[in-house]
Amino acid sequence: MEAESGGVDRILAEAIKASVAPGSSPSKLSAELACLLQEKGLPVPNPFLAQMLVSNLCFSDNTACLWKLLEQLMVSRVVSSLQVLALLTQRVIPNRKEQPVAYRLYLELLRRYALDLPSSADPATCTDRILKSIDDALQLSQSHAVKQVEIGNTVVLFMFSVIKILLGCLIEDFGLDAYRNEQLIASGTDVRQGMETDDRGSNEKRSVRVKHRHTTNTIVSVEVLEEMTSNKKA
Repeated sequence: MEAESGGVDRILAEAIKASVAPGSSPSKLSAELACLLQEKGLPVPNPFLAQMLVSNLCFSDNTACLWKLLEQLMVSRVVSSLQVLALLTQRVIPNRKEQPVAYRLYLELLRRYALDLPSSADPATCTDRILKSIDDALQLSQSHAVKQVEIGNTVVLFMFSVIKILLGCLIEDFGLDAYRNEQLIASGTDVRQGMETDDRGSNEKRSVRVKHRHTTNTIVSVEVLEEMTSNKKA
């Protein structure tokens, strides 16, 4: 992996240390990372850098500084916004209850950059490795029976998949999945198989702050979903 990535992991490790230093500037760090990649003859946007950043954010180095650096790298196109959003969707969504802050930051990035993907995704820089990373993260070709993944169908399927995923999150947040389970139980269908049980009573023990974050995230999810489905760019 290190040979393929060309030492990007070492470059990122230094950037993570620098990002938490007093007075650190995300824009300066982003420019420095871009220069280092170019000096080593590595591609920009860099797929390995995107993968390692998301891996650190989810959730070993889940710091505000690193989220700011990630966004700056997206703005500067040092990493592919499409790839980053796909990777974050894969990592953050399943952990959104346990990581409400990360979920909120993910939603904000989605709000800011997803709608521009149809016009900003550059076929010249969206390499096969980036497309494969996106496909692997969201299982686009498998879910939609696509034989060849290209930038055009990747953007379309990404938007469709994220909208579907957010709808699923909202169904769960509003308790509609629980209502469906109640109907299945009433009809004699066993819904216990594959369901997780929580004997710790975590719902009752959640703090007011966590509940507020979850409520806020639900509201933001509705807003993002509305923007994604009503915007002509999408």
